[in-house]
Amino acid sequence: MGVFINAETGRPVKTSPEEWQRYDINPDTPCNSISFQDRHIPLPETTKVVEEFDVNIHHLDVNNHMNNAQYVRIAYNYLPDNFEVAQFRVEYKRQAVLGDRVIVKLSANADSQSSVVCVAICDIEDNPFALVEFSNK
Repeated sequence: MGVFINAETGRPVKTSPEEWQRYDINPDTPCNSISFQDRHIPLPETTKVVEEFDVNIHHLDVNNHMNNAQYVRIAYNYLPDNFEVAQFRVEYKRQAVLGDRVIVKLSANADSQSSVVCVAICDIEDNPFALVEFSNK
């Protein structure tokens, strides 16, 4: 799976059917049966800070931005004990770069009985880099 990005704007672009014919995509594959939720993840009203750190070189991808997988890894580390992930989704807001201060915030009511846990990964001015939402089984 991938995304076509406009190199000038950095935003995803719609692809033509001809471009997709080059790929072997079976409409009966499980990924086509996923029910997609609203693309925006609501920022939790109350959160608690669980970690602060500076973006280091080991967080970076080839474009010198924090790698998208790092946001998920960081958020996953703060799931409550015995929380069984059924599904997760990520809303990437903007890119963190080397030296940025990162504040990790966990939804204040998060426990193993919660149906949803949200982790906000923000800058020092409380602007999110990414929001990660985990749904419990």
